[in-house]
Amino acid sequence: MKHHKSYILTRLHVIALSLVVSQTLGQEVRSSWNVNAGITISTFAFSGDEDFSEILSDAYTSQVGYQLGLGGIIPIKGKFSLKPELQLITRGSAYESFLGEGKSHEKLTYLSIPVLLSVNVNKLSIDFGPSVGFLLAARKKTDMGTADYDFYDETFDFGVIVGLGYDITKKIHILARYYIGIESIKDLSIADQSNNKTEVDYKNRTLQIGLAYKLN
Repeated sequence: MKHHKSYILTRLHVIALSLVVSQTLGQEVRSSWNVNAGITISTFAFSGDEDFSEILSDAYTSQVGYQLGLGGIIPIKGKFSLKPELQLITRGSAYESFLGEGKSHEKLTYLSIPVLLSVNVNKLSIDFGPSVGFLLAARKKTDMGTADYDFYDETFDFGVIVGLGYDITKKIHILARYYIGIESIKDLSIADQSNNKTEVDYKNRTLQIGLAYKLN
């Protein structure tokens, strides 16, 4: 059921992008493209059993990662434009290991495809829209070394992005965005001796700060 839902969300995402782009290409508009890069500060949000969620929230802390991407700016009408992007981005979190391994960093690398609606006011832009992500790699780093990590078995991620941008120059744009994961990337279920289950969902949360350089 969850994979079916992921498929539907991805299809809707692609269809919406295709419709807007096809309509835009039929008009005489000047689209622009950019390369962008920045840092990410990411962690997890937890839902489900309140007590267990609180324990996990206290245990996990944010960690710093990176983002690289290619983006477009397609004028729609007036102050509105569409920003489709393709990004390589790291998410995840960190915690103190219970196994004497020191600080554990869980780095999840995604191929992310945001499609943002942008409202432009002078040099300022306000961005909002959905984003789908596909897990490319999951790695866990401890004092003992780095290895592949298969704890996060959901390879699909879906959420929304809200953000602000500002044109420093005609070519350079600074941006700050926050990603709110809607789809669970891990459904953790633990049963006690009486087979009473405690369930918690993991969802991505990521702050992104970066620069974009306009190519045309």
